[in-house]
Amino acid sequence: MMIQKMSNGRRQQASRSRPTPDNLLPFIDMANALPAPEKLPGAVEGDFRDHYWDRDEDVEALAAQFKSFQAYLKGADLSAELPVETVRLCKSLSTIRAVLRTIARKDKSELANGNLLIGSQIEDFVSGHADQDGKFRVEHHPLLRALEGVELVRIRECHICGKIFWAGRIDQLCCTTRCAKVLRTRRWRECYPERYKQQRYVKAQAQPKKNYEVARDEVERRRLEPVKAASSARRPARLPVRRSEKLPPD
Repeated sequence: MMIQKMSNGRRQQASRSRPTPDNLLPFIDMANALPAPEKLPGAVEGDFRDHYWDRDEDVEALAAQFKSFQAYLKGADLSAELPVETVRLCKSLSTIRAVLRTIARKDKSELANGNLLIGSQIEDFVSGHADQDGKFRVEHHPLLRALEGVELVRIRECHICGKIFWAGRIDQLCCTTRCAKVLRTRRWRECYPERYKQQRYVKAQAQPKKNYEVARDEVERRRLEPVKAASSARRPARLPVRRSEKLPPD
């Protein structure tokens, strides 16, 4: 049996790949239950907050538009007079999205020195209670436990669709191969605009005409067929013009 050896370059490339931590994956899926805050319906330009639980109508409209958000709210009664459970789920989702998106949008140097949690988020993620023996215990949100010891630089926002994803490769900029292909195409067009324009022109000329274009040309041809320029053979005969004779002087 032959064992294929891996080259040094491929070995180093494979060693850089890191699978998504099992504890973190559910929270990434939650964060992608809705688009980025600025892409939500009715979002104000420059407003990056998730406040879609302010009105029941907004929550119901988003649940009807995004199936993933509807699945997240499964079990909550949206028609309840006091939708306490719905507000709790939306607020928890907003906090999770804010933390992961803050990490994804920060520079590597900022991640090393900056504080990722603001005051209101700390209140949501850290709580204290007394155990059965009356001793004080600090309880952390499961997301904080999932982020413990994780390479934060691998939590990123896709350059194309805006989803939060885990970069298995350290140089990965998009969540899927499809988004990566779109990003490469856009960058190529920006670097070579004239060549892209020429390729589009050549491609358009090489493509056959569509059916409606062929039909349009045929209708125009039939309309102009009886209207032909008169040729010399079809031109009516012209009577000879008699030149006027000069009259003798008086």
